[in-house]
Amino acid sequence: MATSAEKRTSFDALGDDSMQPEMKRAKSKYTSTIMVLVGEDEEAFTVHESLICGHADFFKAACSAEWKEGQTRTVRLPPTKPARFQIYLDWLYSQQLLVVMDAVKKALEQDDIPTHKDTQPLLLICELCQLWMLGDYLLDVTFKNKVMDNILAHELPRRRLIMLPTIRTVIDGTPKDCGLQWWMVDHVAPLVEVSQLEEMRAWLPADVVFELLKKMVMVRLSSATARGYLPVAATRDKYHEQA
Repeated sequence: MATSAEKRTSFDALGDDSMQPEMKRAKSKYTSTIMVLVGEDEEAFTVHESLICGHADFFKAACSAEWKEGQTRTVRLPPTKPARFQIYLDWLYSQQLLVVMDAVKKALEQDDIPTHKDTQPLLLICELCQLWMLGDYLLDVTFKNKVMDNILAHELPRRRLIMLPTIRTVIDGTPKDCGLQWWMVDHVAPLVEVSQLEEMRAWLPADVVFELLKKMVMVRLSSATARGYLPVAATRDKYHEQA
């Protein structure tokens, strides 16, 4: 039976938290709370208002007196999954992004994505992309940049391309020219096969196809290995966003 340390995967780019005990929220200095109803079934979460409004402009706007949510002290968040929002809350209270494999499976299964053991490294990247998009929806730049740092810190098996559904989700669910799209292009170009690009061309925007082709040519004309072109933590400023 796997231990709790083996089940837990840390994506904290600033240090290895994989051997730390289960994360506990520090005693909060905040008092006033709001109710957040997450997902289609509106699972309820109680959150300290000043904490979440101080990080996420979405909640800052929703809790203002001009909005009904600010008067009822209840905010609905239908686009995300409860398991994913729980990961965000854990980061909010601890400032550590600890992604537990069981939580990843739960979140992805809520999206009807298979979670076979041999695809776990790719599933973790998929989940981190989903977390980045959650941060984008909530207008929490600090969280998005933290997630990006952990995407860059995560080492995929050699020459493993992220899943095509993940690529499509990133393209369809993020703003043009955002940090996650640039990371996706830089990751895909050295690894994608021409046949895969043909498949993606049916749903990729023309400008993304153009960027992929440019980078593919650069890699193939270079004497460097494709691995040398993959995004790394040293280039994270390229993928960070400004508040």
